[in-house]
Amino acid sequence: MLSRRAVIGATLALVGSPAWAAPSAASLAPDMRRIRERGRLIVALGAGGLPPFVTDAGEGAPHGFDVELAHGMAEALGVALDFDRSARSGDDIIDRVASGAVDLGLSRLVVTLSRAERVRFSQPYLVLHHALLFNRPRLAQIAAGREPLDVLRNGDGPLAIVAGSGAGEAARRLLPRAQLKEFPRWDPELVAAVLDGSVLAGWGDEIETRRTLTQQPEAPLRLRATTLPTTSERIAVALPWESRQLLAWVDVYLETALTPVTPDELLARETPGDASATRR
Repeated sequence: MLSRRAVIGATLALVGSPAWAAPSAASLAPDMRRIRERGRLIVALGAGGLPPFVTDAGEGAPHGFDVELAHGMAEALGVALDFDRSARSGDDIIDRVASGAVDLGLSRLVVTLSRAERVRFSQPYLVLHHALLFNRPRLAQIAAGREPLDVLRNGDGPLAIVAGSGAGEAARRLLPRAQLKEFPRWDPELVAAVLDGSVLAGWGDEIETRRTLTQQPEAPLRLRATTLPTTSERIAVALPWESRQLLAWVDVYLETALTPVTPDELLARETPGDASATRR
């Protein structure tokens, strides 16, 4: 089976055939012309690892699904690729995009109403269910037969969220009475808080909770994951509000050159034992 990069490479090879010629920069919309004349596509990624979307392996060059997506778009545009790694959170990436400092924002960016007031979003390239990671002993102690979500909904135990994340915004909207505690990252800080019982649960998505259960040796005794099938988050590319033509181009790229991927396929991309895949 061809890898995703091979499929993209084959598509780009067709685009680069002699029958096709790049339009002159003068004939392009201003946002596209700016990138072409600069000769570089500037993409904001988070400063830390966010596997399997962005993984820092220690050699300096990030990799992962969103990194490959950025490379594919730059290749299709016929320009070089630069990463802006100054953002510390998803909201910081939105700030970089909204200011016009970058052309695109990636790093598993969740589409939210508040973010959509400041930037444009492409069509989603992945939809994930929200999920909760519980401290199993603490949940058993206070649940008294209630559903896990009801315990949090009533504010009976602290709920951990990642600061500046779309998941955190969803938790505030859906569980207004919950006792929220913010952490800088899912792993290791938020996961450690769930493990030691300083919070009852952490709010994330199905990829984060499943990765944690497979990577924590004490998971069977200490952790319990609950997927919320009726709620979901859309993962998309963020663009400056004035980049209308680039948005149209990105949507066409996602429809024609990107091979659809499932959460199972994303999780399978990680190399077992890769230390870089254990940090967020």
